[in-house]
Order: sequence, then structure tokens, then C-alpha cells
Amino acid sequence: MKFICDINIDKRISRKLAQAGHESVHASDLFPDRTSDLKISEWADAHETIVITRDKDFENSWVISHHPKKVILLSSYESKQENLLKAIVVFLPALEVYTKRFGECFFFKYTPDNVWLFRNPSD
Repeated sequence: MKFICDINIDKRISRKLAQAGHESVHASDLFPDRTSDLKISEWADAHETIVITRDKDFENSWVISHHPKKVILLSSYESKQENLLKAIVVFLPALEVYTKRFGECFFFKYTPDNVWLFRNPSD
């Protein structure tokens, strides 16, 4: 799978995804100056990449227009990046299944209750 981690995501998460055999880039490496959500969305869609973010604006954009097409929103209050990283790593096998089934467009949210929620355009 391919990921772009938003500016608000710790770079360790991007590195861990790459170490696990996925393509992963951090937005700050692509866009040295802070960039707009729109540019990240356009880049992600052009490269068929999943956006990992803590920015609720991506959820609003996905609900309204399904862009970017693939989003993981980490809305958990968890402040320790290691715990967020563990949640993502544990979730990766399920994400691979969902990607095969709903590969074109999907939205996942890791809630403040540490629960994964899923939406697709037909919801």
C-alpha cells in the first residue's frame, strides 16, 4: 500500500510503514513549506495514495466530495505517537482487505474511543 502522512503526523509513523514494506512519504518531504490540504489531496489522488492525518478538514472534504479518495483520520486523543503507531500496525492487515474490496475510495477514522470506523461512498 502507498501512504502520505500529513504534516501533523509524526515522521516515525511514515518510517515504520516504509519499514513494514509499504511506500510511505511524509508531506513535509514533498512540500518543504507548509502546504494546503488541497495540494496534499491532489497529490494523494494522482498517486493513488492513502492520506494519514489528524486534520478533520480531510474528513469534511471526503464527506462532501470524496477527495482525497483514501483517508485515514487519527482523531484519537492518544498523544503518544508510539500508541498511534501500534494501532496502525495492528490495523494494517484489515486495511489491506478493505483496500482490495473498496480500493477506489474509502475513509477510516480512529476515534477518541480507540475504535476504527469505516465509510465508503455508498454509505
